[in-house]
Formats: sequence, structure tokens, C-alpha cells
Amino acid sequence: ASAFAKALLTPRQYPDLVLGPGVGYDRGDHKLVFGLGLNLPDPVAQRHVIASAVVARSRAALAVERLQSVALAEVSAALADYRAAQPALARAAASVLDRAETRGAVERRRALGGADRGDLLAARLLEVADQRILLAARRAAAEAEGRLELAIERPIWPSSALSTAALPIEPPPPSNAASARSDL
Repeated sequence: ASAFAKALLTPRQYPDLVLGPGVGYDRGDHKLVFGLGLNLPDPVAQRHVIASAVVARSRAALAVERLQSVALAEVSAALADYRAAQPALARAAASVLDRAETRGAVERRRALGGADRGDLLAARLLEVADQRILLAARRAAAEAEGRLELAIERPIWPSSALSTAALPIEPPPPSNAASARSDL
């Protein structure tokens, strides 16, 4: 609105020159007539309105920049969390694979008589503990990914009253022709 007001009022701060060509007929003579008009604006009133429009536009620009910086900070923080979660997830997955190989080796040793049941249970417990760490790393990575997605997809401005999501969905009223047919 302020930009529109400024666009309308900026030309009004300069004098308005009007030329009016025409043809006149006076006592049998055809004459060319030129009209000249000059409208002088009120410089104080126009400059005040233009200055207030410029101030309003500057405030709106600052608000947009502030919202952009907040949005970019959210995206940067979420991206940093996501990038930090990926190596932890990879380390946890590698640890689970190592523990599974260790448990398999203990099972083979037990089958050959080189390990007892306690060794096998200890290997299984370590594998389960690493699986829990992997689950926590997956959860952290999924949460970081969700925060990143939310930061990227969340609109900066509040939803408009004109959006289709804000409108109530009502069935159309029955037409008179349809109600007349139902009476037959």
C-alpha cells in the first residue's frame, strides 16, 4: 500500500503542464487554438506523504530482512544438526556390524568348544547395546532431518485468509430443478 501511495504521489510533486490544441470558428474564420494550463502542487503536503510512504516501505523491508535472517538461521542450524548426525549414524552402524561379526566369531568358537555360554551372552549384550546406540543415532538423524525439512518448508508469512485451506468446505445448495424432480 505504501509503495502504491508513493507511486501515485511522486508525479504530483512536480508541476503539471497541460496543452490543449483545438480548432475554433470565430466570425467566419477558422482558428487554431492552443490552451496552456499549469497546475502547481503543494510541495509541503506531497513531500510529507511521500516521506511517510518511504518510511513505511523501509519498515516493511526491514521486517522482511528480519524474517529472512531468522529463516536462514533456522535452516543453517537444522542443516548443521543434520550433518552432525550423519557421521554418528555411520559410526553406530559400523559398530553394530563389528559386534555382529564378533558375536558370530564367539558362536563359532563355542561350537568348537573354545568359548562358554557367558562369552556368548556377553557378545550378544554388547551387540544389543550397540543396536540401541544405532537406534538412538537413527532417531537423532530423523529428528534432525525433520527439523531441516520443517525449516525449509515452513512459510515465512502467516497463511492468508484468501487461501483455500482457510475457506470452509460446504456442499453446494441443491438447485430448484433437482428439488422439483425429487418431488415427482
